[in-house]
Amino acid sequence: MEISGTEQYMKSSTSKIEYIGYSGNAPANLGFKVNAVFNPSEILRRAPMKFFDNSVTNSALNITFPASIIPDSLLGGFKPDSIRINFKSNRVDLVDAWGKMNIPNGSFDVLREKRTNFTDTKIEVKLPIVGWFDATSFLGGGAGGASFGKDTTVQYHYFSNTAKEPIAVVSVDPLKNDSVLTVTFKPINIKITDINEILDVADVNSLSLYPNPAVNEVNIKVSDVPTGNYNLVVYNILGRQIMRKSYYINGNTVIKEDVTALPKGNFLFSLSNSSGKIINTKRLLIIRP
Repeated sequence: MEISGTEQYMKSSTSKIEYIGYSGNAPANLGFKVNAVFNPSEILRRAPMKFFDNSVTNSALNITFPASIIPDSLLGGFKPDSIRINFKSNRVDLVDAWGKMNIPNGSFDVLREKRTNFTDTKIEVKLPIVGWFDATSFLGGGAGGASFGKDTTVQYHYFSNTAKEPIAVVSVDPLKNDSVLTVTFKPINIKITDINEILDVADVNSLSLYPNPAVNEVNIKVSDVPTGNYNLVVYNILGRQIMRKSYYINGNTVIKEDVTALPKGNFLFSLSNSSGKIINTKRLLIIRP
């Protein structure tokens, strides 16, 4: 949930940086000021960070205000006592790659953290007798140009040991094969259509697994990689290697792999080239009937 015209507050410790709240303009361009506190707070960075780290972050924000400050045209006929915006976030983070990043203002050794964020933003009204009522759909899914409802966003954050903030953030569209939407560098912002023009991370879409979840067999699709020998290593969620296979790949390739020997649960499939550089890592969930 992006809100302009605000003053943001962070909390820093030896193990994490947290986003605890903000003061300033209310979301949805509603025309008034708020003091908002995340409970629980949003984790912006953890330390120490290592390859294959996996974590889940939950955060939430409630902003309550009197209905009298909202124009009647935005209330769709409602006459509530109060209104609140209810924002919830569930974010899954996976450190899935490492290497050297070359950007316009330097070269950095980085870890890449993939952040998949599932959000749900509701606008609720408090009615006499009824109490709090979810009015998101009745208000047309938004107010003042804001977007409410459920959403999924995917970002790649690149961290180094030289800065607390990310060296770069790549936002992708999960509905369009993770096509790149924007790239933000430290400290400049650039919007591009082809990530390969600037970042040496052409591997963003090089590995995909389907079906996911899988039962007995998984298709491993490898695309847009140079012809050569590659290793596929499978790790459990604790980072322990449980399977390793080698392939010669020439052009876009789909490999069918039997996973009946693996127990149900989450696994990480990591593709590396003959030099040992990790091209990409994907998570696979295995289920059993």
